[in-house]
Parts: sequence; C-alpha cells; structure tokens
Amino acid sequence: MNELEFTYLFESAIKRKGFRTKVPGLMAELHGFPAPFSVNDISAGGLCIKDPDGLVAIDGVVTLDLALMEKHLLSDVRAKVSRHQEGLAGLFFEDLTRRQEERLDKLVLEVQKRAISKSKTNGLSLDGKEKT
Repeated sequence: MNELEFTYLFESAIKRKGFRTKVPGLMAELHGFPAPFSVNDISAGGLCIKDPDGLVAIDGVVTLDLALMEKHLLSDVRAKVSRHQEGLAGLFFEDLTRRQEERLDKLVLEVQKRAISKSKTNGLSLDGKEKT
C-alpha cells in the first residue's frame, strides 16, 4: 500500500457502543416469561439483564417492556440476545420505532445528566472512582 491509499470502514461495519448506564429499579418484562428481569445497565442500543438461571436463549429474539417503579416506560421493544455470561444476558434492540428510540435516548440522557451533576457536586469523575 502506498501513502496515498487508505481503507475506509463504513459505519455499519464498525460496532458502536453507546453510553451504558445503570438505572436502579429498571425492570425488563420479557413477553412469555413469568417474572420480570432486573436491568443491569442500558444504552440507546441495548441492555443487559440479570439472568442467573440462563432462561434467555442466545440468538433468541424477544419482545419486552421496560418499567421503572411499576410505571411502564416503553412497550413492545424487540431485542436479540447477543450473549450470556456470568448470570448476565446482553440484548441489542432491533427495529425500534422512532418513538421508542426517542424514549430510550431521553432515558439515557437524563441519567447521564444526573451523573454529571452528581459528579460536579462530589468532585468525582463520571465513573465515581477518581476525584477531579
């Protein structure tokens, strides 16, 4: 390759990872499952649920509702299970409607804003480990 050649990867070829955040009390109610799953963390692209019994199958596609303190935030969200490790199942969202995308973005943004505000008042970095 000479110095004038380069390779360009299209955005779809690059795995993007959104800002993941924890929302205490957030639950995922997977359709067809008897009990809701606690959400470990969430981003605009997917979520990680606590599944210590391995009930959710890898590569399975599920439909879920998200609720916080028994208040429904989102309904009928499609997600594909991408991994299952150490009692956690990773899911990425598929075919979101515009409204679902907007609600997810708003949820993650609100949590980010609260974390930034809290870090400023406590003098901690966003991960809460280092003083700034």
